[in-house]
Amino acid sequence: MKQLPKDSQGNLLAYAFPGGYPIIYLVEIEGMVLCSGCAEQWLDEGNDTDLDFLTYYEGPTLYCDYCNTELESAYGDPDGEEDA
Repeated sequence: MKQLPKDSQGNLLAYAFPGGYPIIYLVEIEGMVLCSGCAEQWLDEGNDTDLDFLTYYEGPTLYCDYCNTELESAYGDPDGEEDA
């Protein structure tokens, strides 16, 4: 498991620095995708399942499995329809 990205107060980051790229959190065993706030809650609840993260550069919009927040990639979905 990688060390989770945290700010100076110990909170999980929602965006990578530098660059401001979105970060999503993954619960490896359950296959859930979480936003940074829900990932914090997951850890605070004492869950011992491995939590991982990735910088979400491109792909479709995902939704947090806890709060249903939209998690957009930095560059959009290369396989999605382009706006005209």
